[in-house]
Amino acid sequence: MTGLPTPVPPRELAALIAGHHPMQVIGLDVDGVLAPIVTHAGQARLLPGMSNTLSELGDCTPIAVISGRALADLEHLYRFPSQVEVIGSHGLESRLHPDLRLDPVEEA
Repeated sequence: MTGLPTPVPPRELAALIAGHHPMQVIGLDVDGVLAPIVTHAGQARLLPGMSNTLSELGDCTPIAVISGRALADLEHLYRFPSQVEVIGSHGLESRLHPDLRLDPVEEA
């Protein structure tokens, strides 16, 4: 016994969640969740099979990946499937709103 949880196929996971919450979004962090923590940030890569899993799950339910990394870094390093909403810089940047900027008061 390894003590690890049994994996749930993406479509089954989406169905389980939908049964409890008709309006759901799965929000995931990147570093330490979808990709292992690495010594140098530029060496980060998704865990094997994670891109396919996100793609399959994204076909069933909305998914958002949220990170402190800049959106450009997330897109370059991880190449998330189009079904995934990617949000960088702790919510300041996103695929849906690439031109979002802080106003002077927010910057201060």
